[in-house]
Amino acid sequence: MQEGTEKKLSATVGFITGQLIMFISIYYAPLHLALGRPHIITVIPLPYLLFHFFGNNKKTF
Repeated sequence: MQEGTEKKLSATVGFITGQLIMFISIYYAPLHLALGRPHIITVIPLPYLLFHFFGNNKKTF
């Protein structure tokens, strides 16, 4: 696959996933309460980013 096609595909999948999560959060009360808090959307990706950075770091110090 070409790089342009991969970027378009990943943007489309991310958009659809985000729309699905927001749709589910509207109609499913516990998820709506969890995602309705001010900074929860910012806090959710932090463990993933930390794992991605430290888990995939192959350098030895």
